[in-house]
Amino acid sequence: MGELGLKLKKKSAIILLIINNFIVFLSKCIFTGIVEKNNLSFGTALFYHYNTFFQLLNAILLLRIFYDVKLNTRTIKMVATICKHVFPIYLIHEHQISRYLLWSTGILEILKTTNDFVFVAIIVGGSVSIFLLGLLIDICIDKICYWIDKLPPFIGLQTFLTKKCNKWIDK
Repeated sequence: MGELGLKLKKKSAIILLIINNFIVFLSKCIFTGIVEKNNLSFGTALFYHYNTFFQLLNAILLLRIFYDVKLNTRTIKMVATICKHVFPIYLIHEHQISRYLLWSTGILEILKTTNDFVFVAIIVGGSVSIFLLGLLIDICIDKICYWIDKLPPFIGLQTFLTKKCNKWIDK
């Protein structure tokens, strides 16, 4: 662990990670109640948004926990394959059309009327489904772009399709 300069032991990092996430969860619950009860205008972003100290601490602690993990070659290839598709999956599910399909189709109303087990099952199942659907879309886009690159250059179709594909991906 000398390269990173972190002297924190793995067990200590796990305990700190649990405590840090408990603080974030508890503060969100407490501040949400205070904000709603007193009709205050500020939110609870201090504790759980991505640009806060607590999330930075989470990232550092997770890095410490997984820094020494040794993986075999097959696992590394599998993780690398999944990782190259994660950002496009994020872009796909953040698109305006995807947001409309995900959130304005009444899913929130269904979630409000279910019990805790069904709520968790829908959230976990939905998250996994969104990830797999985004992965499938991105793999299809990769295959299409691969075969476009393999087209004979004399047709002129390759340049046209490459430009269309790049324009479509950039949206």
